[in-house]
Amino acid sequence: MPPLQAFIKQTDAEGAPVSAAGNKEEAEYMLVCAEYELRNPNSIELLREYLDTYPDTPHANRICALIASAYFFEGKYDDALAMFNSSRLDLLSNEERDDMTYRLATCYLKTGNVKEAAIWFETLRSTGSRYTADCTYYLAYIRYSQQRYDDALNGLPQPAGQCQNTRRSYLITSRKYI
Repeated sequence: MPPLQAFIKQTDAEGAPVSAAGNKEEAEYMLVCAEYELRNPNSIELLREYLDTYPDTPHANRICALIASAYFFEGKYDDALAMFNSSRLDLLSNEERDDMTYRLATCYLKTGNVKEAAIWFETLRSTGSRYTADCTYYLAYIRYSQQRYDDALNGLPQPAGQCQNTRRSYLITSRKYI
C-alpha cells in the first residue's frame, strides 16, 4: 500500500483513526490530486467525493478547477464551463491559472461562444507569455470565422523570410476552399 494511503488508514489498537483530521485531509487531497494528474478515469468522482467530505477545505477552489479540467479532457465542454465558472481562476498559481484560462477559452470556442472565447484568449495573451502564439492564432481564427479577414490577416504571424503576399495568398486560398 502506498505511504499516503497507509497514513490515512492508520488505526490504534481499538480501531480508531490515529492521524489528526487536518493531516488526513491533506493526505487525501494529495491522493485525489495525484489521481487527477495520472488521468485516472475516476478522477472526477474522486475529486467530487473529496469536496463532499471536506466542503470547507481551503483547496475547494483548486478542486473545482481540476474537475473542470478533467471534464475538458473528456470533451465535456458544457460541464467544464460550469465548473470553471464556479471557481476563481485568479486564486490559482500563475502557471495553473494560465492553463485553466486557456482551457476555459477553448471550451467557449468549442461550444460556439466565440465572443466569450475571444475575451478569454485576449486576456490570456495579454497576461501570460506561455500561450501567446496559441491565443494569437485562435483570435485570428475567430476573426476569420466572423469574416473580418483583414483583422485575421493582421493576427497571423509573418513567416520568416517571406513577403506580405505569402500571408495574403494563404488567406485567399483559405477563403476559396473553406
